[in-house]
Amino acid sequence: MSQVCNFLIRVCCLAWLFWAPAIHALNVSPAKDPNQVLQALFPQAQWSDKREETDQQGKLLKFWQIQQQGNPIAYAFETNDIRKIPAYSGEPVNMLVAFSPTGEFLHAVVLEHHEPILLVGIPEQ
Repeated sequence: MSQVCNFLIRVCCLAWLFWAPAIHALNVSPAKDPNQVLQALFPQAQWSDKREETDQQGKLLKFWQIQQQGNPIAYAFETNDIRKIPAYSGEPVNMLVAFSPTGEFLHAVVLEHHEPILLVGIPEQ
């Protein structure tokens, strides 16, 4: 009986050593700053640090108006400001979505997520 217990302890220790790198993937990644993402997406444009707000049918919508040479070239918003849609982990995935003044989809960038990604020896990036 002691040989079985000894074997199980060794297997558990080896499993722990094998899966320990994957535990780091369960940690929450720091959220991306939306202003830095907008700067990368629209390097020649300007926008206010304060988001504009408008009331549509009793809902407050927060968004950025991105301008270039005084003309609006895009609008952007965070999905958590509209609805927090839970992902597999139960936590919402917050995205920055940008679209043109004509309604054409331009970009979607994940700002923050808390997913149980199981990677062994592979960085989360």
